[in-house]
Amino acid sequence: MKIVVYQTIIGGGGGTDQVLFSLLDRLKNDDVTVFCQSSLIKLDAKVVQLLPFRLPMLGIYQNMLNTRTPRQFANFDMIYVLSGNMVINTTNKPMTFFNSNNFGLSSDGRYKSGLWKLYYLPYKIMMNKFKKDVKKSSVEFISNSMYSASLLAKDFGVKSSIKYHTINPKEFHSINSKAGVINVSRFSPEK
Repeated sequence: MKIVVYQTIIGGGGGTDQVLFSLLDRLKNDDVTVFCQSSLIKLDAKVVQLLPFRLPMLGIYQNMLNTRTPRQFANFDMIYVLSGNMVINTTNKPMTFFNSNNFGLSSDGRYKSGLWKLYYLPYKIMMNKFKKDVKKSSVEFISNSMYSASLLAKDFGVKSSIKYHTINPKEFHSINSKAGVINVSRFSPEK
């Protein structure tokens, strides 16, 4: 089976990289190509960089250059999107989208005033178009938490199943346990 995996930045750290590594491990017997905007690490898979440039201060807009599935995705049997970018499935191939609430800017009240409001205004306009298009797109959504799933439903009217990020237990050492909270991520509601 020919499979495409799309992730914006590979090797940036965090849960999405862990999902990518786990997915590649599970698909090691398949023909997998990983598409990205930028790769900071080497993978044991074919990697195709979609854009020949990076816009670090305007990364959110660089990501939006690929809101529709690239034409070459139609040459694959299955599409997995691990990116938080808005991606509309323009192929007739099955697509699974892993939602980490990266594009859920409209619900939480951030970025609604000052310079951030101006920075995100074009993004918000494009997001409104995405809201209309996503319902027409054949995509299975998987969210990383109940919180992310609820925002996806609220903001886009899309239902999703919930699968928590993978954690490699080999990366953790035993610790002296005391009463408290252990968080293996940044402390944010979508985790």
